Amino acid sequence: MTNAKNFSAARGGTGSLHPLEDNAAEQAYATTLRAAKNHHAIAAYRRAVEQTTGYLPTWLQRKRTGPKPKFPTAAEAL
Repeated sequence: MTNAKNFSAARGGTGSLHPLEDNAAEQAYATTLRAAKNHHAIAAYRRAVEQTTGYLPTWLQRKRTGPKPKFPTAAEAL
């Protein structure tokens, strides 16, 4: 959990874990919204959490966009 603690401090949080970090019900709700591909609802939920607490729990952070880095295979490295 140290990474989450450091990350929240870097994002302007207090350095402690987010109040919703260990809340399984909230995490399940966000997971359900993502699974349903309901982009507007998950965005609204993310905005509401960020506005009320100042930062997001690690499980609600946006995923990196763009192509995944391609690592050379052993055959390509030679």
